[in-house]
Amino acid sequence: MNYSAILIHLNKCGYKVSAIPSETAEVGFLTVELEINGIQVTLLHAAVPELSKLPSFLLVNPSTLPRLAHTMFYPDSQFASICVNVPDAVSVNFECPELAFEESLKRHISLLSRALTDSEWNTQELLREFEAGWLNIVEPDTSPFLCLTESATPEELCVLKPRKDYIGLAKYYLGYVEGAIPKNIFSPINRVIKERQAANGNGFVIPLNVIKPAPWKKDELTDWYFDLLSGLSADVKIKLMQQFAHKRSHEFWLVFNAQTPSGITWFGIHFTQKNSGKGRKTLPFKHSHLAEWKLEPVKVLTFNKERIMPRSGAKQSLNSKKVMLVGCGSVGGDVADKLAASGVGHIDLYDPDILSLNNLYRHILPPQYVSLHKSRALLHSLTSKYPWLEIRSYTGKLLDLRHRDLLMKYDLIIVAIGSPTQERLFHDYLIREKINVPVINAWVEGYG
Repeated sequence: MNYSAILIHLNKCGYKVSAIPSETAEVGFLTVELEINGIQVTLLHAAVPELSKLPSFLLVNPSTLPRLAHTMFYPDSQFASICVNVPDAVSVNFECPELAFEESLKRHISLLSRALTDSEWNTQELLREFEAGWLNIVEPDTSPFLCLTESATPEELCVLKPRKDYIGLAKYYLGYVEGAIPKNIFSPINRVIKERQAANGNGFVIPLNVIKPAPWKKDELTDWYFDLLSGLSADVKIKLMQQFAHKRSHEFWLVFNAQTPSGITWFGIHFTQKNSGKGRKTLPFKHSHLAEWKLEPVKVLTFNKERIMPRSGAKQSLNSKKVMLVGCGSVGGDVADKLAASGVGHIDLYDPDILSLNNLYRHILPPQYVSLHKSRALLHSLTSKYPWLEIRSYTGKLLDLRHRDLLMKYDLIIVAIGSPTQERLFHDYLIREKINVPVINAWVEGYG
């Protein structure tokens, strides 16, 4: 890429741009000198061989500037990244790279100018991106914490540790309130709770009324934590001191939730005793107590249908709908999966057939379900895949289901048995009994 032409173009546009050579190229870096609201700002671009995304610029010496929204500090460096867009979401004019650089520079300067001149907007944006800022100080190999409660009041948690050499949910810390796990919760969660042993520490959920932007650097966490404690509401402080302060352990998990402009945000801090041989200690509430503790920021996830379903493309409005699906073969199996994925909350499966080896390449079910009734196997598969799905399985045949009271319970009936004669008989029954539930007949090929 011709960086000399880019350099000339940007300077003609009025920007103060300079080139810095690298060990392998005449132009290894570009620097841009700016003055925004009386503050000197320097941007740095590292040369790339081709433009596959909008050119990026780093903020040089960000510690000399106020804390700015949409910037992420690189640990052990003197630079911060600047987020002006999703990098791959812009169609870049790579045929004229100098124009792409001009556009990128305009976006960077516009963002920095607003952050440096509008403190209220800057603060709100820092809170909006709190989760991203928090994750920036979480170590990459830190196991996430999956919290199974969404309490608006302080609560004590049972904490289960991750299992070594496992994948999936087994890699997460798991926090739940004793006796508060419903029986119909996502079955893998119940399985994890039964299989794992409790951790050596205690967990606490602490709701926050007031929150400040996330720490910019990990070494700011200690002061930030005590600043957070000082802003707790009186009732939360009382419960924290009276109910939780007497607990002794070698490790603690504090799980916080707070309202931010982007919604309720969850995050956590893991406290581990530096010398466990000294005996168990109480949770540190004073600076003088922290000498014996190590603090690590933790990513916290919640098992929340209001959060997970919309982000996965499911419609919460379908959660109360009830569907009868007759036929769980190659067509019915896929239909059941799509119904569950769309957010339908109640599905009753009917099929007397058993899954055989001959079904494998046309059926959604894997080989471990061979020799099981298709309806039962599909129930097990979908329950392990879709949280909050209520599903039942039966071996009844279509013509055995001609009962008005049964059929009127459903919002939709889907018939996927591939038997036109039985479907017509079933249809005649619906007409005769004036059952007005919508019916869809599905098959691998049409018929007239």
